[in-house]
Amino acid sequence: MKFCCFEQENQKFLGLKTSDGLIKLGLVSRENFWLGEIDRANPDIEKAEIIPEREVKLLPPVLYPPKILCVGLNYARHIEETKLDKSREPLFFAKLSNALAGPSAEFILNDFTYQVDYEGELVVVIGKTGKNIPKKQALDYVWGYTIGNDITDRRLQFSSSQWLRGKSLDLSAPIGPYLVTKDEIDLKEAEIVTRRNQTVVQRAKLSEMLFAIPEIISHISQTMTLEEGDLIFTGSPSGSIIGMPETNQKWLDDGDIVSVTIEPIGTLTTYFKKAI
Repeated sequence: MKFCCFEQENQKFLGLKTSDGLIKLGLVSRENFWLGEIDRANPDIEKAEIIPEREVKLLPPVLYPPKILCVGLNYARHIEETKLDKSREPLFFAKLSNALAGPSAEFILNDFTYQVDYEGELVVVIGKTGKNIPKKQALDYVWGYTIGNDITDRRLQFSSSQWLRGKSLDLSAPIGPYLVTKDEIDLKEAEIVTRRNQTVVQRAKLSEMLFAIPEIISHISQTMTLEEGDLIFTGSPSGSIIGMPETNQKWLDDGDIVSVTIEPIGTLTTYFKKAI
């Protein structure tokens, strides 16, 4: 099943995606956390009102994630192109809440952020609280999956040993357009494809991850409690701008459109604009 969050008449709703449109499941707020509402929502689909998707604004499918966690250097060819060292354990960092954005978001470029790069990724959505999770049980804690783009300013990322400034730019963690339940996607066969202005720049099987999702979840839960609604960006394959020869590095600029596709989730699109 595919779910989304959307805005209609200044209110935020949880929706079920169908071939005909969206079925409204209920209001979303910080107090009324939507993942729990999915489990309690039992709409009579035969009688439900179908809302055309074009009439609403899609929001991040997880509106209020407690944490936005990310895995770095999780594809072998991406490590090779960046000339960084391979880690024996998953490399984790975080994005702050200001980074969250939805599908079709506009990322604003300015004079301070001028080496901006894309990184298409699969995003895990945690479905229940857990700590010290064994690898064999890790997928029991997954609610579903969505798509993310780990937008990064490389100059700021490598200006110090801490990546925070380069990774937590406003609206630098777009996710969406939908959240699919974990039974909907075959992680062994699914492919991630990133396009920049219709040109394919990243393509890989999700099975090429060096650290698989159960290992990621188990490892991070040894040091922090995972909560319902946490997001885990699982790493990006080769093809980002940072991995290109310096003479070929053309950082994202005004008018660029980056789309990340993972079927059956869909396509996440981000528009890049220069500040006025």
